[in-house]
Amino acid sequence: MLDLLRTRLMQPEAVAEFITVFGREVNAQRGDETAQRSRLEAELSALIRKLDGLYDAIAEGLRTPGLKDKLEELEARKAELDAKLTAPAPSPVRLQPNLAALYREKVAQLAATLADPEIRTPALEGKRDAAPLLPFLI
Repeated sequence: MLDLLRTRLMQPEAVAEFITVFGREVNAQRGDETAQRSRLEAELSALIRKLDGLYDAIAEGLRTPGLKDKLEELEARKAELDAKLTAPAPSPVRLQPNLAALYREKVAQLAATLADPEIRTPALEGKRDAAPLLPFLI
C-alpha cells in the first residue's frame, strides 16, 4: 500500500487529476455562492421598489389598516437581506500556485504516517474496507 501511495499517487497524471477535480469542486461551490448572492440582491432590489411605493403612498396621504403591517413586514425582510449581504461577495477561485507540491507533500505525509508501526497494523487490518477504492488509486 505504501508503494502504491509513493508511486501511483505521485504520478503527474494523478496530480493533474487531483488539481482538475479540486478546481472543479471549488468553482462549483463558488458558483452556488454567487448565484445565492445574486438571488438575494435581486430580492432586495424588488423589495426596495415595493417599500418606495409604500412610502410614496403614505406621503400622498393613503392610510389603510393593513398598510402599517405590510410596511413593517417588508422593512423586517429588508433588514434580514441587508444582514445577509453584509458578507463580502465570493471571490474568484485562486488556486495555490504550489498546489502540486502541496499534493505531493500530503501524499508523502500519508505514506510516512502509514509507515509508523503503531498506525500501520490497524491501517492494514482496515485495508479490506479500502479495497473498493483501490481501482481509483491504480
